[in-house]
Amino acid sequence: MAKKQAVDTKQTIVKLKLEMNSLEIEKNTFVLLIFAGLFIYAFVYRFIDKSNEEERKAKEAARKEKDDDERERKEKEAFHSKMMGIVEVLNNQVTSVIKLYDQIIDTIPFANNALDNAEDEFRGGFFAPFWDEIETATNQLASYNNYLHGINSCMAQYWKYIQDLDETYNSQVKLCVLPGKLPDPIAVANRLAKIVRMAQKNFESL
Repeated sequence: MAKKQAVDTKQTIVKLKLEMNSLEIEKNTFVLLIFAGLFIYAFVYRFIDKSNEEERKAKEAARKEKDDDERERKEKEAFHSKMMGIVEVLNNQVTSVIKLYDQIIDTIPFANNALDNAEDEFRGGFFAPFWDEIETATNQLASYNNYLHGINSCMAQYWKYIQDLDETYNSQVKLCVLPGKLPDPIAVANRLAKIVRMAQKNFESL
């Protein structure tokens, strides 16, 4: 009886040891699983975070490229608008110069014609018509001076603005030159002064 109890006790102890060993193994396995899970989580999180960072950088680069393209487009538009504004100013000056030239070339012939008429009126002894023709000649010479000032002003503006024009726009600008030679007002002015002096000297004869 006692021998049987001893055997049972021994078997119970062995059984308990086996169960404890099993629990220890399960415990170690559980710990290993926890560490493995943490490692896998850290790896996956790092991979996902890296992927997100790369995606964020790619989006940022694309946005920056888009912003750069938009800024470049606006800068080109602003530059083109500025250049076309200068082109318009330059061509307007050329148009004005041509118009003024067409006006100025008539002043000297008109002045000479008025002086011819004045001499006729003087010889005929007509006082009022004589001075009317003198006034006409004087006004033509004044117009000549005004037109000449306008031409010089337009040319000055032309050469001022053309300095700011990019050379790629040169083909769109007309050349600012006079279509022909300007008439000389000196001879007419001298003739006018001579006729007036003659009239003043012979005032009583008019």
